[in-house]
Amino acid sequence: MAAPWTRLQGSGLRAAAEAAYRANALPYHDIGHVDRLYHHADRLGLPYDRRLDECILAHDVIMGLGPGENERASAEWLLGFGRSAEWAAPILDTIRHRPREDRAGLALLDLMDFTDASVSRRNTELLRREAIKRQGHAFDQRAWLMGTMTYLEGLRDGILDDLPALSAHPHADQWARIARGISIVMECAPHRYDPHPASGLI
Repeated sequence: MAAPWTRLQGSGLRAAAEAAYRANALPYHDIGHVDRLYHHADRLGLPYDRRLDECILAHDVIMGLGPGENERASAEWLLGFGRSAEWAAPILDTIRHRPREDRAGLALLDLMDFTDASVSRRNTELLRREAIKRQGHAFDQRAWLMGTMTYLEGLRDGILDDLPALSAHPHADQWARIARGISIVMECAPHRYDPHPASGLI
């Protein structure tokens, strides 16, 4: 089923992005993730914005380079279609996902899945599978869990730090729900992924 909100269906840019996501072959960072952002934009009633549309499509098109570098490379990918650095700048807002730095709403959309606990659980598992795919036999679940918890804590705390300045922001409630959703993931993930000492997997 076609995603709502976007007007890029059938475009050359959409075809190129779909090919790139297929080549990445990642369980979470795929075209389905992109289309979920379009569904979030539709549910939030965001007015159509061509720049945001293109940045949603391109924001995870390059993966495997490391935190921050993926986003910069994805923005560069969009520049290859004749767009300016300023046009692609919202992609860089997904490096830190800070509400005060969210120029076009892309960072908000990228985190909206945290407002649904069941979707968040599924996403956590898909991200674990991505880590296994990257690391193969070197994958260490305890190290992955610790890294995930550290990342989520920083993400949540950054949002909470910005919330007092967002009292008049039209999506302040959504950011607050995201922060609560991140806390829920942090509470639940260790019970699911941290092996019991008797398992012999520590």
